[in-house]
Amino acid sequence: MTSLGIARDAEDDPVAARQSMEAAIKSAALPGKVAVQVAVIPDGSRPGMIETLLVQSVSGSEEFRCVERFFECATAAGVLLPEGPIIAKHQVQVFLATRRKAQMMPGIAAYDGVWPFDDPLFDAVSDFLKKL
Repeated sequence: MTSLGIARDAEDDPVAARQSMEAAIKSAALPGKVAVQVAVIPDGSRPGMIETLLVQSVSGSEEFRCVERFFECATAAGVLLPEGPIIAKHQVQVFLATRRKAQMMPGIAAYDGVWPFDDPLFDAVSDFLKKL
């Protein structure tokens, strides 16, 4: 093994996420010749997750307007939605419900070309993968 890449969601705390990866790398006692790359998603400095990037990449689309209206309606109806970065997971699922294929998961949606990976939002993730 010559390289190792570790990526994880920042969730609520990007600093803690990075620290947990660094601790895991240290405890793994990897051979000195292994190049290690880490990525805290969405961008290493903000709370969030891969779904945060996915939502941002489609937030200007017509379909996402429907997603926003859905959440406005649900909130008005008294639905208690999660707060903070985790809401992106729900937004992704509602967005995927606008696709023709049923019960599509975010990874399958990637294979089907749903996410615009050429968007600069994904540059840091792309750069991380290229370094491996």
